[in-house]
Amino acid sequence: MNLKRSVVPRLRTGAASGAATEVLAKKDAKKAILFGTGGQAREQFWALLSVRKLEEVYVCGRDFEKAKEFAGRMSREFEDYGAKITAVKKADGVLPDVDIITTATTSRTPVFDGSLVKKGVHINAIGSFTSEMQELPKEVVLKADRVFIDSREACLAEAGDLLVPMKKGLMGEEKITGEIGEVLLGKIRGRNSEDEITIFKSVGLAVQDIVTAAKIYERYKNRYGQS
Repeated sequence: MNLKRSVVPRLRTGAASGAATEVLAKKDAKKAILFGTGGQAREQFWALLSVRKLEEVYVCGRDFEKAKEFAGRMSREFEDYGAKITAVKKADGVLPDVDIITTATTSRTPVFDGSLVKKGVHINAIGSFTSEMQELPKEVVLKADRVFIDSREACLAEAGDLLVPMKKGLMGEEKITGEIGEVLLGKIRGRNSEDEITIFKSVGLAVQDIVTAAKIYERYKNRYGQS
């Protein structure tokens, strides 16, 4: 079994975003935007299309030519999902219309204007994984109604999207509603209303890699009968 190590983190990160989107995004979400065209982008795209019947997905990256190439490739690969996939040079023109925002970059500065997001939007922030990296503008974090994380301990040590506004004294740990696992297990509620802004912040967990690798191995063994 020849499985590249990079495949597992991509799959488990996409699965985490998909699960969060399933329980937090509005059921009638029609438009989404993905920031980033790197190693995590395809699985994030797949996750969005798997859990919501999207009509249009925008792609925005630092390199517009690369974004256009990625959008074209996703259009061909996920043609059966029926979503129109478009690269945009600037996100400002489409942000007020999107229902779901996913950031999958390694940026140290916010990648979009927080004042442009509408009520009811759901945001997956999965790119930044150190205390210095920050994809989300502090304004959108502050006005979010409910903020969910993959791990409280990990995010309070590594999630710049949360730590930057915390260090500036703009919010405290009480801003965090809970872990996404608590929502999935029915211990706490996810979205309470159509107007709420929800955020899922992930820095990645080793246990997710283990579970994903185990599932891949199980499917491989069932298909090929090898160990």
